[in-house]
Amino acid sequence: MLSDINLNKTEIKHILKEVKCISGFDFSEYAHSFIKRITEQFMISNNIFSDVDLIYRINKSEGFVGQFLEAVFVPQTELFRDAEMWNFLQEKIIPKLVSKKEFKIHLPYSKGGEELYSLLYILNKFDSSNIKINVTAVTDKHLKVIKKGEFSPKQTKSSVKNIELLKSAVDSDEIFTETNNKFSVKHNFIGEITFETCEFFKGRYISEFDLILFRNSMIYFNSALKEKSIKTIIRSLKKGAYLIIGEKETTGAESSKKLKRVDKNVSIYKKKSFA
Repeated sequence: MLSDINLNKTEIKHILKEVKCISGFDFSEYAHSFIKRITEQFMISNNIFSDVDLIYRINKSEGFVGQFLEAVFVPQTELFRDAEMWNFLQEKIIPKLVSKKEFKIHLPYSKGGEELYSLLYILNKFDSSNIKINVTAVTDKHLKVIKKGEFSPKQTKSSVKNIELLKSAVDSDEIFTETNNKFSVKHNFIGEITFETCEFFKGRYISEFDLILFRNSMIYFNSALKEKSIKTIIRSLKKGAYLIIGEKETTGAESSKKLKRVDKNVSIYKKKSFA
């Protein structure tokens, strides 16, 4: 029975080895429970009965590997998710940074446009002419989706409760424009946005940013990958710059030497000046 699929660690290891061999993506350091759940769901949706059958399909079709990658990299967020964080960012952080000659923001390891377009809406209250936003995506396909900035009725509906909690809350009709049943976020951003595909964990792209939003990715990593990602992020922050992670995520004990939490209620950290 498909519903009885229960992959063991050895079977998952073999599957991930084949995926890495063909696609170059290494998921061996993702949390076991997450990869197991996603892989089993993928098998069920594609009528696959065993790990051997899945490996056969992966080797037979490059397009099928792409479908597997999409299942793993599906955006795990919503527009304006964690409204308290967006409120804090708008009221306490952006006013400090927007007066700088150049204000650089990074959204690494992006899989959907929810974070970018939530940010662009929040920036509506500010002069954005000196703001540079760098978005690095997981794959070229994700990059195309992010650039389009289009959201389905289901996605916009799921964001309504988040929007109601924004301190600058307005009716959702004032946030979105609709064209052919696709929704876009209204914004007046006039700064610079650059997009690129980047293998985040190889550390190829390192710059210095004033603000990095790296939310709801680490919850799918094991401890080694979390540590690696935080080290990369810290290197990418200017001294005194800010890092925002997901509500359920932590930066780890080691990073406390270089980061301090700015408020007990939101997951926003500041890089220490001596770090």
